[in-house]
Amino acid sequence: MWRQVVLAGLVGVLAAGATLASISPVSGVAGFGDVPEGRFYTEAVQWMVDNDITTGTSPTCFSPDDAVTRGQAAAFMWRMEGEPDAPPHPFTDINAAWQQEPVSWMYANGITTGTSSSTYSPNDVLTRGQLAALLHRLAGNPTASPHPFTDVVASWQQGPVSWMATTDPVITTGTSPTTFSPNEIVTRGQLATFFWRYKGKPTVSLDSASPYCGPVVSFGAGTHLIGSEIPATTYRAQPSSGCYWERLSGLSGESADRITNEFFYGSISSALVTISPSDVAFSSDADCGTWTNDLSPVTTSKTAPFGGGQYIVGVDIAAGIWRATGGDGCYWARLSGFSGESDDRIANDFTNEPPTVAIDANDVGFDADPDCGTWTKIG
Repeated sequence: MWRQVVLAGLVGVLAAGATLASISPVSGVAGFGDVPEGRFYTEAVQWMVDNDITTGTSPTCFSPDDAVTRGQAAAFMWRMEGEPDAPPHPFTDINAAWQQEPVSWMYANGITTGTSSSTYSPNDVLTRGQLAALLHRLAGNPTASPHPFTDVVASWQQGPVSWMATTDPVITTGTSPTTFSPNEIVTRGQLATFFWRYKGKPTVSLDSASPYCGPVVSFGAGTHLIGSEIPATTYRAQPSSGCYWERLSGLSGESADRITNEFFYGSISSALVTISPSDVAFSSDADCGTWTNDLSPVTTSKTAPFGGGQYIVGVDIAAGIWRATGGDGCYWARLSGFSGESDDRIANDFTNEPPTVAIDANDVGFDADPDCGTWTKIG
């Protein structure tokens, strides 16, 4: 039996002393692989995602250190305010369709007058001083006590920066206790943070199931060095017949070098593994086929029936109640990650009866062998 072999193998691996904390299938949070936990913008980006304010610079990247243009800032602010309608703007340099309504709304509500009577300059980068003015106008130009920054000298920036520095919750603490740096560019991470604070710092729940942000990497059978040959992240393969892989802490060939391993039999739709940066190498046989960090769905929809394999909850399959047709020796597991280690198993079972499983939205993955048959969502 497929899982009986794997579970027996895990005992030997753990006895050898190779232990690693369970890790999520990706390096980032908030839906993007380049948004780490614990950064000043982490919660803000999650809030933007939750409220459909951003879809990132790609499906897997947010690019928090990239500069924000005036056109992008208009779109973000417009989405934050619920995408209200407005009469057309007077600017002749707004050509992108996605900028038309945001800039029209900003102009109609006195948030911007453009860079001239006929131009908005949507491709110019936004400065911190300009963003302060835009947010201040959005808030209705409230008065505030003077700010403490010595580098804010333009008269049109005084009220906005004072308000940002003294409102509750505070929107800015400056770039130092005495500087605001009004002429520096605003990054996407900073803009997200300013907007999130403007809205009162709403509580968010970080999404840990975030895809890898970077170039698509593919590799086949053999032993591959982590870092120099392949990056540490989550990979997917679609084996045609069986698959054996190992995460390695060394290259001696001895059993002590195996951090963990897994063997699949038969035809499965998806095999997944998360490689840690501390791993030395990853090895797999030819039956695994091609591994890739492209984690696009392998199912036709999240609620479509599926067979044996490992699946990402929220990407391949939806949370809910699923039932399989069953068979002799059905093994399934709800997973908190794809490291292949025992700590990743939230719950599992081995049964000869048709199983019914409630997959939670907080689960990272679901694992079922081919003997379970076809899984159908029933609730």
